[in-house]
Amino acid sequence: MRYRPAAIALLVAGALVQGVACGDDGNGDGDTITAASAETVVRDTLENGGFANDAIVDLSCPSGQEREQGTSFECDAKVADTDVKARVEVQETGGRLGPATTQSVFETGSVETRIETQYDQQEGVAVSASCSDDKIIKVDDGGTFPCTVEDSGGATHGITVTVASAGSYSFDTPALS
Repeated sequence: MRYRPAAIALLVAGALVQGVACGDDGNGDGDTITAASAETVVRDTLENGGFANDAIVDLSCPSGQEREQGTSFECDAKVADTDVKARVEVQETGGRLGPATTQSVFETGSVETRIETQYDQQEGVAVSASCSDDKIIKVDDGGTFPCTVEDSGGATHGITVTVASAGSYSFDTPALS
């Protein structure tokens, strides 16, 4: 199963987030993108993904990027005390910006709750899931991260969570013995 937890997606690849977000390069021709415009795209996307505005700090994007379709660049941010890189891409000629990333950020508690819920619904078994001691898990798209579940008898079982693109993830709920 694939999930899109409420507060996890760093940036949704390919989505058009905002109207024309371009800036003036100082020559009056508007051929470059301002840092402020790119930062707005990143902030809006993070907020739409469930992160509170005050959880997004130290957001910084470069200024003066070309406004040509396919141009992409990285912005740096700190989200819930975790350093992340957000890639912004010019999605169409004319300068419409959208997020494009190869990395997703997950709220650990949200992933653990999904695992527990799936075990309860599919297997009829109450488990306690644990994925990390950190509040945030940062994973490259296509990567994996481990979680464990503990059943009521105290037995633990490993689960591998696989991250797809756009902040979605999947995992199997093997039968517990």
